[in-house]
This record gives sequence, structure tokens and C-alpha cells, in this order.
Amino acid sequence: MINKKGSRYVKVDPWCIIEENFDKSNMRVLESLFTVSNGYIGTRGYFDEFYTGDTHIGTYVAGVFEEIYEKPSYKGVPNRTQFVVNNANWLYTRIIADGEELDLNHSNFSEYKRVLDLKKGILTREFIWHTEKGSSFKLKFERFISMTKSNVCCQKIEITSLNKSGKVKIISGVDFSHKHRIYDTNYWEGLFKSNENDYISIGCKTIKTNKISIANFKIEANKACEQGIVEGEKIIAKEMVFDIEENETIEIEKVVVINSFDRLNENLQSKNGKLCQSVFGQYSYSKLKQEHERFWERMWEEVDIEIGQDSENQQGIRFCIFQMLQAYSGMQQVVAGIGAKGLSGEVYNGNSFWDSEVYCLPFYLFTNIDAAKKLLEFRYYTLPQAQQRAKELDLKGAFYPIATIDGTESCTLWQHANLQLQVSTAVAYGLYHYYIVTKDEKFLFEKGTEILIEVCRMLESRCQLGQKDGKYGFFGVMGPDEFHMMVNNDFYTNYMAKKSLEFTIEVLKLLKAKDEKLYNEITRKTKLERNEVERWADIAKNMKIIQDPQSKVFEQHEGYFNLPHIELSTIPEDQIPIYKNWAYDRIFRYDMIKQPAVLLCMLLYSCDFSFEEKKANYDYYDLRCIHESSLSPSIHSILACELGYYDKAYEYFRYATRLDLDNYNRNTEEGLHITSLAAAWLNIVYGFGGMRSDTAPIKLAPIIPDNWSYYSFRIKYNGAVLKIVVDPQYVTIKKLKGADVELMVYDKTYTITEDEIKIPLQKRR
Repeated sequence: MINKKGSRYVKVDPWCIIEENFDKSNMRVLESLFTVSNGYIGTRGYFDEFYTGDTHIGTYVAGVFEEIYEKPSYKGVPNRTQFVVNNANWLYTRIIADGEELDLNHSNFSEYKRVLDLKKGILTREFIWHTEKGSSFKLKFERFISMTKSNVCCQKIEITSLNKSGKVKIISGVDFSHKHRIYDTNYWEGLFKSNENDYISIGCKTIKTNKISIANFKIEANKACEQGIVEGEKIIAKEMVFDIEENETIEIEKVVVINSFDRLNENLQSKNGKLCQSVFGQYSYSKLKQEHERFWERMWEEVDIEIGQDSENQQGIRFCIFQMLQAYSGMQQVVAGIGAKGLSGEVYNGNSFWDSEVYCLPFYLFTNIDAAKKLLEFRYYTLPQAQQRAKELDLKGAFYPIATIDGTESCTLWQHANLQLQVSTAVAYGLYHYYIVTKDEKFLFEKGTEILIEVCRMLESRCQLGQKDGKYGFFGVMGPDEFHMMVNNDFYTNYMAKKSLEFTIEVLKLLKAKDEKLYNEITRKTKLERNEVERWADIAKNMKIIQDPQSKVFEQHEGYFNLPHIELSTIPEDQIPIYKNWAYDRIFRYDMIKQPAVLLCMLLYSCDFSFEEKKANYDYYDLRCIHESSLSPSIHSILACELGYYDKAYEYFRYATRLDLDNYNRNTEEGLHITSLAAAWLNIVYGFGGMRSDTAPIKLAPIIPDNWSYYSFRIKYNGAVLKIVVDPQYVTIKKLKGADVELMVYDKTYTITEDEIKIPLQKRR
């Protein structure tokens, strides 16, 4: 089990993240928690105004990245790292009154409060500023990044004089001068500044990749003022000086449009201007806010999870859902994956990993199908890069990168970049899962088939025949358990490859039967030969899967059962995390595992394994998993629910929804754990809700924790929005909108309509 203690930074509230006391010692943690994003633009919760305390000013735009090269080592080992670059600080603000500049690190203030309203997607902050000369001003800052207009950010500032008349100066603009925190470098070169239209613009390009960002803003105030322009090398702002009366409120509304381009050309400013006019010419701050709030209102009607008598997890799961919907919305202007931190920080460099398809995709499949499809389309449009990567590794087909922004490999650690095949099989699994849930043959045939063919070619060329047993397998690999590398016949790798091969063969048969013309086009394009498919079938049939016949335990990899054992309880707490406290090679010498691999397979392909097999493997590997990955506990919790280990299931679950909110891993300051947020959703829907989606129709087998009075979750499935309510006596299911659908509940098929169906709650074995 896990023994981690969290820290409480925010007030427990069902719909809001509330900071009531200014906490400068944990500023970066709070900045991560107060991130606002729409999947294309993401901004940490740093202060709008000047602040000299510890802070991480960070705004990131999907697809805008820089790169660093290392000296090449061996053939096939990557030497380039890509990272999302710190973009325009569109909130740039300076406020001066009584000759004093506002800075909460030094200024005198009271009644501080910051609130992220999850229901509306609005972040606000307010306090009373007391100047040294005796003036008091009430300030309120409001921001959101539009969920309906991908390139639009909005900021509002209200200043009320509480006791005096005088002058207030506000400088508001855009700043490209901030450094990328990890590399301590600013990666922007200035291109132009403009104040010729009814809006102000600044354009910059990245130093090496020549990615271009242009930030445009328009400011409207409720009172006339003296105005001017303030410029720096990579800054442009409007200066406004207001005469303010006692009890008067000055309001500043700023709409910012950020456009990014891949290359510089003579039509750049013209194209940028057209994009800006489509926003500035049609939308005011208030109209953008109304549309944004309506979006969130509609989304919560379709995706909310309610938990009775557990206020901490109620807040936690809504925070997870909110940040997942923010992190990847499906309306990105560029072909992009979902970064491990979303757009909330710089750790992991903004790269996508294999958990996009395994952990994140299920969330979007049942909440935002457009986003789910976009995630898979990212893999389709980056197929050429995966094919090139395969060639670098002396392989055929497509080898998808372990870490990437643009489809090329961005991990320079050879043991991960070269030995981990699970991205390619995760992509194949994602296509399988998408098709099982949506029955979208058009997408599967037109885009998925080509991916599957190339992944299978890679698997065939990477797979080898053992000398003694005559079985196919993968040698010298690293599976999801990264505490063991250069192993042979890793169970997860072999099993996922087997399923990828089998699914591809099924898809080719189905495509030929349904659309022979398209089948012929794809086989010509890919130069697919019949004997290739026959070889794939032979490999799948003869793939080496090692299982002890008596215990029914699958060996994680060849030789794993013979590794020295270590009792996890004997490892001192000050040696955790292991990665930071053990010599690297020491980690690989024990049967301790970082995160579940065998058990993960048993969740992904749940129907393939018997209850007895799941129980035997859970009992064995649960004792050996140290859960060094934030993705790990949820998988154990989900399977514990299925096996009837209810206390253990809740123990693993207890901090899943609040991993970032309570900073259990002591690294929330680096950004949010996006795939872990998805895993928390999985923990409720697939764990307590018992949903399994590797079959059609999907299955439910709900249970309820003893301390919950009820819980409910909503999913989108086959064009319907369904609401499932679970209490200690019944499972109640109804359709909120859309077509009638079939579900299996406790292995019995039901047609779900607008009329409620009540099913007695069953205990699992």
C-alpha cells in the first residue's frame, strides 16, 4: 500500500478551488493549481501584476516549441530534445498609485482571496491594497482562456478607490521577454510591433525552429484616460492614467488573440490581421465570457461526477475533469498530442507519451469524442516521422516515439527511446478502443488501417524467434515497468503486440468485405503483400506468453521469477522516490516494480482473462509494486474493485483525485499530472463503476464505498448521454439525451431510455 501525506493549500468546496490566505512559500504549487487553458493556449496561475516573489510566469501554446541538440553517440540513439517554449505573457500588468507600484511581495494588503470557478471556467483574485500614503484600493482580477475560440484569452481588472480621489496608472500589454524556466533562456527574437489598427500587436519567432507567435490585444475601459504606448525589446503595452474618485470603480477589459505560424512569409501580418478582425470585429469581452460560461454549463451537464458525503473527493474529481477538458479540447489549431503536463508547466518538455492512448483516450472517448479522434489523428499525421524513426532503428514500418511534440523522437535516454515499444502498441490499442466504443468505420478504414499496417511491420521486424522454444518474442526491451530494462519476452510488450497483430488482421478482413475499392487503394499505397499478413498471423499465434500453470501468474518478463526479492516495507522512507536515492543500476536488480504492467494488460483487455487469473496476478504483483509512477495506484484500485478487495481499492483511491490539489508527490509546482488526472476519472468510472469498454456493448458492474451515500457519473456513449447513479441499494440508469442504447449491467443486457431503470446493487466476488 501507499503511505503518502498531502498538504492542504485550498479550501474544500464542491465547485471551486479557493485560496483564502496568501501563501508566498507555495506560490508555484498554487500557480499550477490555478492554471487556465483550452488545449491550445495554457497559462499558469501567476499574478497579472508585477511580483518580485518566487513565481513561474508561464504561458504555452501547443505546437510552438524549441529544440536542443546533443553530440551524436551511437546509431539510432536520438540526440535532439524538443520542448514547448514559454510564450507570450498576455497578462502583463503594472499598477501604480500614490507613486507606489503594486507588488504583493512587499505591498500592504488585506482580504486576499483567489477562486477558480470550475463550473464557469473563470479565475478571479481580489484584495484591498493599502498604499504607504494611506490610499486604499479594492482590486479584482478576472481571467479565462476561451473554450469556444481557440486563440482568444481574456483579462479584466477592476480598481475601486475606497477612501480617496487621485490618479491610478495602469500599464497593460504583452511580454515575450520571460525565460524558459528549465533552460534559463529566452528563446524569442522580435519581429515587429504594431499600433496601426484598433488593436496592438507584437510578433516574435523562436531562435532555432522559427516558430512564430503574434499576440494582439485590444483594451477597453469604462472611463476616458490619458493614453500612451510603452515598448521594450520584446514588450509592448498601453499606458493608461485615470483620475479616480472616491468609491469610483475603473474597469479594464482586455481581449488577446494569439496566432502561431510555422514560417515567416510576406502574407504573415495580413493573415494575422484577418484572424484578429474575425474576433475583435465580432466579439466583446462580455460576449466571449458568455459563450465560455455556456460551454462549461453544457459540458458539466454531460460529464459531471457527483459524490455524496465525501466533499474532498467531490472537489478532487471535478478538478480532475475540469483540467482534463482544459488540457485537450479537440479544437487545437495545430496537429498536436497531449503533453504529460498539459500546458501547465515545463517538466517533460510538453511531450506526449504512450499514456495518451492508454490513460487519456478513455476519458475523451466518453466525454469529448472530437478530442479523442484528434488524439488519434495526431498519430496519423505523424506516421511519416514514425516510419523514419523505424529506419533509424534498423526496422520496417513505424516506430512511434516515446516522447514527442511533432512526431519525432524527443527523448535522448536510449533505454527509453530505443527499448520501449509500448507507444506503437498503445496507438494500435487506441484505434481498437476507439472503434469498439464508436463503431466509426470511416475513421478506422481511412486513417487507422495505414497506421496498423505500419505498426505491424515494425513489430514483425523487431520480433525474433527463440532458439530453443520456437516461440516469437521481443528481446532487449523495456516495458511499462521501467525498473527493468533490456529484458526478454516482457509480458506486456509481447501481449500487446499479439493483440495489435490480431486486430490489424481483423480490420483488413472487415475493410475488404465492406469497401474493396478502399482496401485496394490502401494495400497499393502501403505495398501490402499477402504473405505479410500470413506472417503476422503466425507470429500472433506463436507469441511467447509465460505463465506459471499452477499459480496462474504471468511472468512479467523472462527470468523475473528468479530475481532477488525485496520487501517494500523495509525500504526507508527517506530513500523514496527510488529514482532519486538509489544508484541507477541498483534499481534493476530486484523484483520490485515501478508500476503495473501485467495488471495493466488485464484491465485493457479485461475479457481475455479469467477472474482467477486476475486474482492470482493481483495478489502476486501488488506486493512488489512500489508505485513510483502517479499512474500506478489507480490501476491497482480498479482491479481491487473487481476482485472484491474493497478496503484496498479505497486505500489506493483515497488520494487519486487530490494528487495535485494536495501535492502528494511534492512536485505539483512543476505542473499538473494530466494522465494521473485521467486515471482518477478511470478510478471512479472503471473502478467503482465497474465499466469495461473492451467489448460491445460496454459493461457496468458498480459497487459503492462504505462512506459514500451515493455517487453518480455521466458518460457519452453511442450518441447518448447517460447518467448512472449508485447508492447502497440500487444502480439507477437513465438517458439524458440522444438515442436509446444498450448496456450490460452485471452481465445482463438493458436498453437505456429516458425512463429510469433501477437494478439492485450487487456485491462483486
